[in-house]
Amino acid sequence: MSDERDAGLHLRLLSGLYGATVRLRSWGYDHGLLESFKVPGLKVVSVGSLRCGGMAKTPVAVFLARHLMGKGSAVAVVIRGYRGERELPGGLVSDGEQILLGPRQAGDEAVLLARSLPGVPVLCGADRVKQVRNAKALGADAVVLDDGFQHRRLGRDLDILLVHPDDLAGRSRLLPAGPLREPTSAMARARVLAGIRSDFERGGEGSRAPQNLVLFDLAPTRLIGFHAELALDVLRGQKVFLFAAVAAPERFRETVESLGATVAGHRWFRDHHAYSSRDVRGLASEARTAGADMTLTTAKDKVKMDEEGWEGPALHVLEIEARVTAGLEMLTPLLASLRSGGR
Repeated sequence: MSDERDAGLHLRLLSGLYGATVRLRSWGYDHGLLESFKVPGLKVVSVGSLRCGGMAKTPVAVFLARHLMGKGSAVAVVIRGYRGERELPGGLVSDGEQILLGPRQAGDEAVLLARSLPGVPVLCGADRVKQVRNAKALGADAVVLDDGFQHRRLGRDLDILLVHPDDLAGRSRLLPAGPLREPTSAMARARVLAGIRSDFERGGEGSRAPQNLVLFDLAPTRLIGFHAELALDVLRGQKVFLFAAVAAPERFRETVESLGATVAGHRWFRDHHAYSSRDVRGLASEARTAGADMTLTTAKDKVKMDEEGWEGPALHVLEIEARVTAGLEMLTPLLASLRSGGR
């Protein structure tokens, strides 16, 4: 018990030091001591979160890119490319016509964006100012910045911040004692607060979404097999084995169960896990042992999987997309301002 108390105190002290550093950096930007750069002739909308992972930023980024593209904007997407070989030097993941980098080079989320957005250039790199300038050189007039809330060096025209009910209720702590990259006071920088509907439905007492929150639903759209697309109702009554390397795997499980499937077993990996051939063999074995009729994973995981050699119950990918279920009347005019030149 004493060791646990000591560990808890240690984490709180580290959180305090981390919080002081983050607040000092933010103060520097607020008072002009640290410079933000705008790219003339180009509008930037950022979707981000206070939390490390699990907030569905990439599906929301896809929604925003599709919305802007549907309204006539020439859109590009910029993402850090976390854990990819090109994270620091940067790179062109997709030119809109073909995918040029794989998950090893650009990270799984960057490749997922490229696959989800045909016709949209996707660029990765830690230096988001550089990559936004590169996006303009490719002809973009609007950029969606995936996970950009903390990247204040790049000026933006609209900040959309995805929040969790625990953040709004003051129940979350800063790193490393909790999941927050910034204190909750940073919410004041965002033009739009948004959330995932299921998080607020699951949260219990004190987790009701406020009226000024834009809510997204993560809706299942397609079930993709090795060689064909299947109807979602195929899952009803099936015993399935799940695996995923995402920050919020329980959302994946809840979605599968909502489609009428029974989860016979699952295996969760750390977010962004790179699958080895040994992992693939182990997963196939676990799925067979569980007596599953089929195996399901996410689109983010699928970009890192080699279909060849899979020897378990038939492997399928359940694709989802973000859809606005509340607050569209608040979001639409702000997105329209990115096209009209307003702020």
